[in-house]
Amino acid sequence: MRTPHSIRLPDDLSERVDKLAAALERPRSWVIERAIAAYLDDQEWQVAKIREARDDVRAGTATLIPHEHVVAHLDAMIEQAVGSRPDREQPDNDAADRVA
Repeated sequence: MRTPHSIRLPDDLSERVDKLAAALERPRSWVIERAIAAYLDDQEWQVAKIREARDDVRAGTATLIPHEHVVAHLDAMIEQAVGSRPDREQPDNDAADRVA
């Protein structure tokens, strides 16, 4: 069964839908349906993973990695892939205190 819905889109977004629908030779509703389905899939996956991680932390079964180690690992991966980046300003020492 299909349930009709009505949405208002900004002009630029509506134009993008129209262009993609024309390029794919599909109706606008087909493009919008696929876009909403992809968005919901992504968001549902993300919410499930966040809940899973939260439950692991609460149960004491999570492996927690310090932020500095994650950043260092990512920096090394980036440097290996694209080379070193210019020096960047270091964060304030009390930045962790401002995290909610």
